[in-house]
Amino acid sequence: ASSAAALKPVDNRARSINHFLINPVYLQRTSTANHQCVSIPLSWRACRVDNVFGVGLSNVLQFEHSGGQEVIRHKWGRACFMEMGEDLSSLEGFEAITNLYRSKSKNWLVPPFKADFLFQDLTGWHSFFNLMHFEGAPEQGVIKILGEDYRRLFSGVLWQGMTLAEVDHPRLVNLSGYCARLLRTPCIGRFVGFLPHNGREHVAADILDLPARDEHGNVTYLLSFIRPLDPDSTAEILSH
Repeated sequence: ASSAAALKPVDNRARSINHFLINPVYLQRTSTANHQCVSIPLSWRACRVDNVFGVGLSNVLQFEHSGGQEVIRHKWGRACFMEMGEDLSSLEGFEAITNLYRSKSKNWLVPPFKADFLFQDLTGWHSFFNLMHFEGAPEQGVIKILGEDYRRLFSGVLWQGMTLAEVDHPRLVNLSGYCARLLRTPCIGRFVGFLPHNGREHVAADILDLPARDEHGNVTYLLSFIRPLDPDSTAEILSH
């Protein structure tokens, strides 16, 4: 099991996440009991997808209660897109994040990032958080903040300050295309499966990706959150 990690605050004042973009810090871990290695229900809510996550994704499945929507399934996981108005209540384990996101988004619109989100809003998720910023082409998107546990679960494949053009792992070959779809539609993304982990192919996770607007109203940010999963339960889910 993996325990959660949170940022040790410098002081008790509320701080915009913009503060941490201007003054980058390495997210440190403090022990909490909020996150454990968990399993997920067999029929997690599905949604429309394109062939954007990984390679060789020709097998498209229907989920039990997906309402006719589609998901991409491949040998190491499942990926999907959700419309901005999608009911997010079925995303077990992400309730605090989805409730926060909905509180910032009016009429199902993509919420502004720097103006609306405080770093303290993400208490308990700091180490499991990844912030990407896209000012130009998707492959030039930059990982601005990378939590310690997010980095650890990807075993060095991702690092703070890298661009998506630098991602060279075969399982993430079209990560920039996946992100481009989330930004341009815009929509919400989710991946459940096994991570590219050097020497350890059994590391499983549930990842939620949420778009956000910049100060000019353009959708240029992705807020990504990761939960470690039980590998055995994940393998059983992906076998159906």
